[in-house]
Amino acid sequence: MSATIKARLQSMLGTKTPKTRFAPSPTGRLHLGHLLSIIYVYGWAQVLKAKVLIRLEDHDLGRVREEYIQDLLFDLEWLGIKDQSSGMVQQSQHFERYEAILLKEQDDARLFGCDCSRKRLQADQKVAPLESAGELWYRGHCQARGLRKNKALRWLMPNEDISFEDARLGVQVQNPWRQAGAVLLRNRADEYTYQFAVSVDDWAEEIDLVIRGEDLLSSTARQMVLGRQWGRLSPPVFLHHPLITDPDGQKLAKSKLAKPLKQWREEGKAAEELFQMAARLGGLKPIAVSAEELWRYFDE
Repeated sequence: MSATIKARLQSMLGTKTPKTRFAPSPTGRLHLGHLLSIIYVYGWAQVLKAKVLIRLEDHDLGRVREEYIQDLLFDLEWLGIKDQSSGMVQQSQHFERYEAILLKEQDDARLFGCDCSRKRLQADQKVAPLESAGELWYRGHCQARGLRKNKALRWLMPNEDISFEDARLGVQVQNPWRQAGAVLLRNRADEYTYQFAVSVDDWAEEIDLVIRGEDLLSSTARQMVLGRQWGRLSPPVFLHHPLITDPDGQKLAKSKLAKPLKQWREEGKAAEELFQMAARLGGLKPIAVSAEELWRYFDE
């Protein structure tokens, strides 16, 4: 399988030196799920000779904690990851980048203010398309109300099928409108959203290879739409990796496996052991390697 993925990546990326990113949100502490993402991002970067940017996705200011940021940076240093990176940025340092986009698009009818309550949004779910399962779908109540200066802003998605190839999963087809309706760009607390910030940053920071978990697969087409609107002519190449799940098949939350890397470290685990554990739980060959050898999980 790794040989097939490698061939696809090389074909999709061409001859250029790719640039990817590891983009954790400092709203909690790193755990084995994050470690699996590190394996995929840095492992494939080593195989492809790609550059890796560390991006702290701290747009959600209401949940970000300075202690989480400091713990995250310490974890990356301990793992040997920061030495493998080509730099680090924080989304909170680029809010003017997002505001400039909104200012540029202020006369576009697809951008509109919204003051809908959560109760109103929940009512919409009764008539939501099947594709929106598991997500809040927005019907577009506020589009004609002229609430442009309202703090909450949405962008109306196109009702069309968009196809793309995932380097691991193959061809995917998504309809952004049937998935989400109108995507929230800035919420009522005046905070920029993940969908908006990541589409702007991947374009502005010249990310041409996005490696992330399957839980974000459904976001891909809408981020392609937004990136195209902001000026990106060609979308990045995508690779969505499997997730580590708990015994019930759910994404890691509060199970024993989700305890912070800090706790594993304090219990005496070495970085190589944790890479091995995350690899095994993520369906990769369970070998103990250092941060410099993550390519061994993929380059067969």
